[in-house]
Amino acid sequence: MKRIEVTIWTDEVWLIRRASLPALSWCPQCAEAVNILSLDEAVVLSSISARTLFHWAEAGKVHYLETIEGFLLVCLKSLSRHFIADGRDVEGWEC
Repeated sequence: MKRIEVTIWTDEVWLIRRASLPALSWCPQCAEAVNILSLDEAVVLSSISARTLFHWAEAGKVHYLETIEGFLLVCLKSLSRHFIADGRDVEGWEC
């Protein structure tokens, strides 16, 4: 009996990019409309882990909103303030 072996190769490419402008939303703590970031965007921008950002949000170090679905949205203004207070660079951030 002859045996035929078929090998199939597939490649998958994902392109993940930010919208051209961050979303605006009302931040009750800042009492103004601010740029907000998804948790993933905040992780990429700040190079801080998602776990650390959750801790900062729970500790009140950064402002956040929670969507109906339970997703965390981070206030960019408060995140940049926290970075500046720690002596970190926020150059290029669109606050």
